[in-house]
Amino acid sequence: MTTRPTTDLDEATALRHQLADELAAAGHIRTPAVDRALRTVPRHAFAPETPLHAAYANEIIATRHSDDGTVISSISAPWLQADMLEAARIQPGHHALEIGSGGYNAALIAELAGPTGHVTTLDIDPAVTDRATRFLTQAGYGRIRVVTADAEHLPAEVVPDGGFDAIVVTVDTWDLPWIDALAEGGRLVAPVRLHGYHWAISFTKHDGALHSDEPLIVCGFVAMQGDGAWHRNRRTVPGTGVHLSWEDGNPLPVDELAPALTETRTDPGAGPHRPAGRPSLNRQDPFPISADHRAHRALLRHLDHYVSDSKKIHDAWDAYSDEHTDLDGWPYDDHAYGRRASQRDADTAEAFEPLRYGVRHLLATAETQLAHLPETNVQSRWVYQLGVLRDALDRLDELHEQWLVTRDALPATAKPGTPDFDDALAAHHAESWSYLDDWATHGKALREINTAARKAPSPLAPTPTPAPATAPDRRATARK
Repeated sequence: MTTRPTTDLDEATALRHQLADELAAAGHIRTPAVDRALRTVPRHAFAPETPLHAAYANEIIATRHSDDGTVISSISAPWLQADMLEAARIQPGHHALEIGSGGYNAALIAELAGPTGHVTTLDIDPAVTDRATRFLTQAGYGRIRVVTADAEHLPAEVVPDGGFDAIVVTVDTWDLPWIDALAEGGRLVAPVRLHGYHWAISFTKHDGALHSDEPLIVCGFVAMQGDGAWHRNRRTVPGTGVHLSWEDGNPLPVDELAPALTETRTDPGAGPHRPAGRPSLNRQDPFPISADHRAHRALLRHLDHYVSDSKKIHDAWDAYSDEHTDLDGWPYDDHAYGRRASQRDADTAEAFEPLRYGVRHLLATAETQLAHLPETNVQSRWVYQLGVLRDALDRLDELHEQWLVTRDALPATAKPGTPDFDDALAAHHAESWSYLDDWATHGKALREINTAARKAPSPLAPTPTPAPATAPDRRATARK
């Protein structure tokens, strides 16, 4: 279906297969159809401004920014695209809709739907749809229909008789206004905003309602624009600098919270106090705490896995180091020792990746829980550990931004598997390792604080309620 790309075909093909191999080994590719699609569609053809090796990296590619620098259109990370396409279960002959265009993902969907299928990709931004149209045509996917419209008001002429067999949403959304456009038995995969987190959730339509039957994936997407955009509904507690956000319903009065958040607090029998060094809520934090207990527990499980995996990686490294160094700690073979250290660094970075999207929410929640715990429930080391975790995370974010700049500045000949690329990536992993190790060492404090908060009487740790089994009919839900 595709035409020969204008760049070196052999190099692009090798990078494409290398990426697919990586995704398959990590479990993101699970079916031959998705595997074939990712090995067929030339990702670099939809990001011609990006160096070839970067076009096939397992990361997002920003393609459009707003005036303030915010990314408003991108090509999603391949691992997430593979997961969502697997969840969509697109078959040959299907009618499929993509909401949030760019071209590349629509081409992947077209490979799954085959020559008898029909694919529509829609975006509100004319610059995005113009770009998608141009690149789809150049890559040999000109029969994909590209529509410029607000997805909140899906044009009737876009919807096929009986509805779409699959709808894949690639912008974050708090609403699901596409139920009526989905065929009975059809699949809807969307990154849904749930109490401050973003989860890619797959649904099947049965009897007019959406039923979720697959695990949730923590993810990040560009924001929805137009009438379906989410607007922060925030109130400030007077005199404190504390902001409370409501994801659902009408905001409650917050004035009476001010006394509880001042510097002096009285516990029965203990007198007024605020222990020195305890976290203060009098700060502005862009990563709010969340009352979504289901999402919070899932992130804590990711943290548990990372702590466990990191220990195994570290134990294996210690065993290697003991065997390959002399009594003074000097390695017998510097080159082999360095390669093994680089593998340790890369394995640790890979183990941390599933936690990255939600880790700041975990940290902010733990800081807030700790500030509300009675003094008798607090371990003295927790304050220090949270400080270490926050400093490490700030540094990891800085190093990640530096890596993206370094990667994009590499020569065109540098690609995964070449010394130029691999040495630069190894240097990035080496710089990051000690901060990732801080999270492996002190991350368990977040679990301990959460346990203490759940045991202590606190509005921050109420008894969780079961999640509903079905999504409500949007027409019966008032606009927030």
